[in-house]
Amino acid sequence: MKFNKKPSAEFVSAVNELKQLEKMESGDLVHRAFAAVACDERKKKWAESHGLTEAKTPNIKRLIGKCSGTPRVPGADHSSLWLKDGQPYAYVIQPYELSDSNIKELKGFCDENSLKLNIRAWESWYFPGASLLVVLTRKEEGLN
Repeated sequence: MKFNKKPSAEFVSAVNELKQLEKMESGDLVHRAFAAVACDERKKKWAESHGLTEAKTPNIKRLIGKCSGTPRVPGADHSSLWLKDGQPYAYVIQPYELSDSNIKELKGFCDENSLKLNIRAWESWYFPGASLLVVLTRKEEGLN
């Protein structure tokens, strides 16, 4: 079976149910069904794997320190700030796409603010499979 060499009976059953949904419904409901199942658990596992807790408000100023005005993170969508031991550690955005100009702007923003940039698809939790996980951390820290 695709993407799973040794599928359990439960896995096969879930795949068959999704195939039925695909036949019965129009649009992207199979993708939305996957996202509904995966989103909360992905977020929880990501936070636990890095020892982080989510801040109440996603303010990038808390991560980069002193700056004038309110900085705009290029490409930002579905933003969150993550704390490690109560201190700002990572700023996450989860856009649906990043154009070449978004990436250039984002890289420039990171360089100006001594941040490291990491982009991943497989760990996003805001509409997983449709959004990207973009993590900004201080250069001296950073996630693996």
